[in-house]
Amino acid sequence: MKNRKFVFLVLALILIISCNLPTAAPVINSLETATPTPTPESAGITPTATITSSSTVPLAAPNNVPLNCRSGPGTAWPVVIILSPGQSTEIVGRNADSSWLYVKNINSAGSFCWIAAEFATVTGDVSPLALVPAPALPPTSNVPTSTPASQVVVTSILVSITPDTIHVGGCIGPIQPIKVSASITTNGAIDFTWHFQDDQTGDRPKHDITFTKAGTQNVSDSFTPPLNAGSFGVQMRIDGMKLKGMNAIAFYKITC
Repeated sequence: MKNRKFVFLVLALILIISCNLPTAAPVINSLETATPTPTPESAGITPTATITSSSTVPLAAPNNVPLNCRSGPGTAWPVVIILSPGQSTEIVGRNADSSWLYVKNINSAGSFCWIAAEFATVTGDVSPLALVPAPALPPTSNVPTSTPASQVVVTSILVSITPDTIHVGGCIGPIQPIKVSASITTNGAIDFTWHFQDDQTGDRPKHDITFTKAGTQNVSDSFTPPLNAGSFGVQMRIDGMKLKGMNAIAFYKITC
């Protein structure tokens, strides 16, 4: 009897212990939870930023007519290619005053040439571009060498008068003044003194002029001629020079 009670007691103890054991975790349906998409960082990938440039590449195109692209910034350098209207090219450099632009040669990758800015339509800002030094002039350059001082002379003169005809009713004054202008060209640097000589009034006041290099300068003077009907000449005079064969004289007429 005692053994039977002991067996029942052991069975009751086993039942109590089994009821207090933890239950298994419930199974979750995998379809209820979405698998998160791995980010580049979680996948070990470094993201690359997308860079959007706000700068505009400067371009140049001819102004309606073909444009020479030369090997240097000036007409002394030979023509490399000719850009036709409608063609454009990237500007990559410039000279000091931006009067000549260093551009890509559209016919030869990796090579460049120069165009005159005044004959091109430019889009974009060229001021930040690098200054490109001019290459050496080719040996066959047509650039004239400096003329020895002893050989510097006036090579051309063109005199004009405004107005060249003055009408005065009844030859009773007043009479309007006239303006005499002259275009003077030299072949080098020179200083000289010039003046006009009028058939009616004789020598006009003298003026000094300086040429720092070969080129052309315009000069003028004005005066009121005497009221005499007829045709009269005004001639340019340069001290120490003979102007024979040049257009150094112009005429005006006074009518009544």
